[in-house]
Amino acid sequence: MKKVLRFETKLQKLVRFSLTQLFLLGALGTLAYAHDTKSNNASNEGIEVKKLAYTIKGTIKDSETNDPIVGASVLVKGTSKGTVTDANGNFTLDLDDKDKNGTLVVSFVGFETQEIALNGQETINVSLAEGKSLEEVVVTGVFDARTRLQASAAISIMKTKDIERVAATSGVDYLKNIPGIFVNASQGEVRNQVSTRGLPVGGPQSYNYFSVQEDGLPIMNVNFGIDHYLKPDAATGRIEVLRGGSASITSPNAPGGTFNYISKTGGDKLEGLARVKFGLEGNGKNPYYRADLNYGGPLSKDKSLRFNIGGFYRESDGPRYAGYSANNGGQVRANITKSYRKGSVKLYAKYLNDRNQINAQTPLTNWAEQTPPPGFDYLSSFDIPLVKGTVNRNGVDEPFDSGNKFFVTEKNVGLSWNHQLAEGLELRYSGRYTDKTYNQNGTTLVTPYLPTSAGFYSGPSLTNRYGVYTFTDLLTGKFLGTFDRQKGKAVVPGEKNNFPGFNNQVLNMPLFQTKRNTADFMNQISISKRLKNMSFTAGAFQARTTGDAIGQNTSSGTGIATIENQPRLIAISLASTDGKTYQVTSPLGFAKEDAAGQNTIELDQKMLSAFFAHDWSITDKLNLDWGVRYENINNKGWNALTVAINAADAVTFGGRDNNPLTLYDNFGGKPAPPVNYDKTVKYIAFSGGLNYKLTDNQAVYFRYSNGGKSPDINTLFQLNNQFNVDNTNAKDLTQKLTQIEFAYKYSSDKFKLFVTPFMSILDNVAAISFFRNADNTSYAAPVLFNSFNTKGVEIETNIALTNRFSLRGSALFQKSVATKFETWIANANGPQDDTKSDYSGNETSGIPPLTLNIAPTYSTDKFFATLSYNHLAKRQANNANGFKLKGFNNFDLSAGYDVTKKLSFQFNVNNVFNQFGILQWLGSGGFPTSRNTERITQAYVAANPNDIFSGLTNMPRAYFLTASYKF
Repeated sequence: MKKVLRFETKLQKLVRFSLTQLFLLGALGTLAYAHDTKSNNASNEGIEVKKLAYTIKGTIKDSETNDPIVGASVLVKGTSKGTVTDANGNFTLDLDDKDKNGTLVVSFVGFETQEIALNGQETINVSLAEGKSLEEVVVTGVFDARTRLQASAAISIMKTKDIERVAATSGVDYLKNIPGIFVNASQGEVRNQVSTRGLPVGGPQSYNYFSVQEDGLPIMNVNFGIDHYLKPDAATGRIEVLRGGSASITSPNAPGGTFNYISKTGGDKLEGLARVKFGLEGNGKNPYYRADLNYGGPLSKDKSLRFNIGGFYRESDGPRYAGYSANNGGQVRANITKSYRKGSVKLYAKYLNDRNQINAQTPLTNWAEQTPPPGFDYLSSFDIPLVKGTVNRNGVDEPFDSGNKFFVTEKNVGLSWNHQLAEGLELRYSGRYTDKTYNQNGTTLVTPYLPTSAGFYSGPSLTNRYGVYTFTDLLTGKFLGTFDRQKGKAVVPGEKNNFPGFNNQVLNMPLFQTKRNTADFMNQISISKRLKNMSFTAGAFQARTTGDAIGQNTSSGTGIATIENQPRLIAISLASTDGKTYQVTSPLGFAKEDAAGQNTIELDQKMLSAFFAHDWSITDKLNLDWGVRYENINNKGWNALTVAINAADAVTFGGRDNNPLTLYDNFGGKPAPPVNYDKTVKYIAFSGGLNYKLTDNQAVYFRYSNGGKSPDINTLFQLNNQFNVDNTNAKDLTQKLTQIEFAYKYSSDKFKLFVTPFMSILDNVAAISFFRNADNTSYAAPVLFNSFNTKGVEIETNIALTNRFSLRGSALFQKSVATKFETWIANANGPQDDTKSDYSGNETSGIPPLTLNIAPTYSTDKFFATLSYNHLAKRQANNANGFKLKGFNNFDLSAGYDVTKKLSFQFNVNNVFNQFGILQWLGSGGFPTSRNTERITQAYVAANPNDIFSGLTNMPRAYFLTASYKF
């Protein structure tokens, strides 16, 4: 079999694709160099050039964290001569000779202003102390750094101190206290879901509408397990979050918002931070160990060359111990920054090697309250046990180790460059190459089901096999029970059945063994021109992603396990009515190994964006900013289904071992010829906002945005037959997102308030359903298109009640309606009796009508304590509105003490009162029936009050102790 992953081929494609970009960058660099050379040598050539007599440069940083301050104002007192610091906190200011004895005023909202006598100095480095002002400057979602009071966009910031005080369990868990953001971190450190303003609409493709970035560039260009590669550590300096609005024009193909994780760069002296954390997760039962390190400073005497290096290593048993480590691995990343008279260059790199467990679903009962059945709680683990061996994949035995969990690696290298071409004219470039691998060894979508149901036998292709099925513990050989299955009769459980759990039920554990590799090359270039009262920015973003995978969206077999904490795989044998005894499960415990074979895919996405933005201070109080973005996204590749080698389950077929009595290896598939597709999406996005300053500390803004979203890569995987390719127009799959927002903003030394009413309209959302044919292969029902409307208001406040006591709060009130929602309901296997249900007008699934956060903080010079209260209201479980997921409250405690200026300790308790809540769910029945949650209507709930389904819960109580040492 041809090898699917061909990294060298992809790299060659990326290099060819990048030649024009490198040529363009080189040409611009040559022009920039020529400009400087011309300025320096013009007098030798007899060219008259205005020569400034006095130039100063330097760096502005936070005195407490030593982080560079972006957007700080540097102004000569009593004049209009000034500038702002760049992304590394650097500035260069060209002055006249008469300014040598002037005074430099350095200011940044949120910090104390400093005045420095110049006295002819050419290098001035300033450390600003944090002041009482609560306003902040942002760089995400705007083309020029500006304060939140000036920006006509909903942007929130987490600074270094805020990040350090949160004991997050995932990369996006930091966002849970941001107004308007709903974070579902129920699966652990990865596979999280994020929602803002009705996006996403209850689906698993959480990051489809958002640009998750590191240092201003997307982590991935395709929605392919993004947060597996998002690992904030001690080298993370700040997080900026943009909801809606200008994301349509400031981020590529991401109209919903931007999450930008910004790294630290070296300061003007060598210093570092070592941080160790010990935790007890799972209500104080399961250990957690983590170490973070960050170190940086100057590499040259003039401090123009600086470096920063940081990373982490972590190992933990997780909130629910499965019998082996849940998360183990880490990363290291570094950057080198060179500042020169007209700009700066930063080179950076990262290496990630990490393994993460994804929490399995917990069995649940009681549709109204969603509680674990008697004898269980949400500390119980229902993950696959530790299994090592080989599993067949498309006719080849592959090593399998469930202890590897979701194993990912990432290697990247990047460059960012800022250069002042002329007065008020700035060039910015950023580019990055990334290679990522992803290997899944384990299970997801774990659900309970009954061996008395027809679905239990159809999944492993046992429909036509009758007799007595015997279940035993695979590890100990202990007898668990029997089920007598005769043709035309109901299945009869044995009288001596002794299954753990309840009601003779077992767990369905579909086995997944997916491998994929992706490579990204992306670069963005822009030129900005600043005039007296306006600025213009024009630029382009280009990217290419190549990748391939095997096992995409296909299971490698079916595991059957006991329903208990740390389930045990079950061995199943059949004493058949034909007088023979068959072994249903393999020595590793899996039925129908390799199922019908593993699908393979290859993808090649090319993205080109061109954008233009204009910012105009019409008056001292009124500011207009608007922009357009053109997107051209080409997706080219192929999808190859497999052809089942024993679809009819012939009783004489012996499979790989030529033994008809071992049923588990009698299946599998052969790769079918690839089905090629080549689809291009083109659209234009627009966003415009007006910001009006009412007083020095009050402003309002209005913004209208009209963006688009190309088909998600997971949608393109469905183009797996020629009919789908020929009858699917990528243009028809392009989603449209219209957003309207209005905000009132107030900011003073003691009080800050942001109130943002909004409305978002999402159209043309493709819905694809998967069902089973009579031969147990899968098929996709015809694509349906739906629409959603969300209205709401975001509220954010911060109150300094006294010098030591403050209160931070946020709230989101929203109502989301599926204005059009149709879905397919499967009945018997095969498409002949599929029916379409219409739930238009129902509330949108998974969108909470209220989320609330209140966090009072008490602090002194050396001590702080914060108690954060979060409330999540009831929300619809599905678009059929069959039932509601119950609401719940959560309290987090954080307290810290600075023993010295260098040594500090911090104590965190997450979910202080160990409150239980459901964040995601699956229906009853095995895979894939459990994924079709829209079949659970109010009528179904009423007719099946004792049905056992499953769900993902919030994290149980955890304790963390952190020690930090600055050196």
